[in-house]
Amino acid sequence: MGSSRLPAKIFKEVGGQPLIHYHLKRLRETGLGVYVATTDRPEDKKVSKYCQEEQVDHFRGSEFDVLERYYHCAHAFELDIIIRVTSDCPLIDPSLIKEGLALYLENGGEELYLSNCVHRYFPRGFDFEIFSFKLLQKAHFEAKKPPEREHVTPFIREVADLAHLKADEDNSDLRVTVDTMEDFD
Repeated sequence: MGSSRLPAKIFKEVGGQPLIHYHLKRLRETGLGVYVATTDRPEDKKVSKYCQEEQVDHFRGSEFDVLERYYHCAHAFELDIIIRVTSDCPLIDPSLIKEGLALYLENGGEELYLSNCVHRYFPRGFDFEIFSFKLLQKAHFEAKKPPEREHVTPFIREVADLAHLKADEDNSDLRVTVDTMEDFD
């Protein structure tokens, strides 16, 4: 709700539905569990209420220590593997996430971090990151720098084995995201 570039973007409507509807629908199409990690700010009660109405597991935590919020969410729901997506990707591709997870499991281990957005080939808005709870826990207890706490994965990328899902062609110049009013328009 508190996005500085586009406040309340997840509740902007398209076709009579808020963007969060499309985002969660696509994530559910993966067949995996879906968990929303939102802030404990008063205005994010609306996110919590929406999750309750839609029967989506959710967790509320720190606005500024996003790493802590992710850690406590993953711990609360006893997750072993985390697939991190952000709420500005309402058109995320569920088959791409499943492809990434298959690659992660094939090459994996608790020390692996796999992403399709560190080395970008896919359009912005199809972004995901996959890592183990073990790496998340390490980051939570060892990361100290403010950017590591705010952006969740910088510390993980420094200590993990890295893998990347690449597209057959470079579409990194495309934006299929809703981060600004221009994106929404």
